[in-house]
Amino acid sequence: MRFAPGWYQLSSLVQKTDERLQAIENGLRANPDRLTRGMLELNKAGALSELGKREESMQLLKRLAEDGQLTAGVQALAKAMMTGKDFK
Repeated sequence: MRFAPGWYQLSSLVQKTDERLQAIENGLRANPDRLTRGMLELNKAGALSELGKREESMQLLKRLAEDGQLTAGVQALAKAMMTGKDFK
């Protein structure tokens, strides 16, 4: 499937973190629009944090918060996630 929004939806439904990351990576390879890309990357940051990869997750969130190619909403969500209790 080469439909990025479909992969985004699937990644939101999958319970296992490794399967979620696979769906996210498939979505990112499917040429997503900037909102879908941002949401996939936010989900990736969350999954990485769940796996204990907090530094990698924080680096991704910082990049998203500063990426002017993404929507303002995605940037704001990235900033909010960085200050959340699960990311400190």
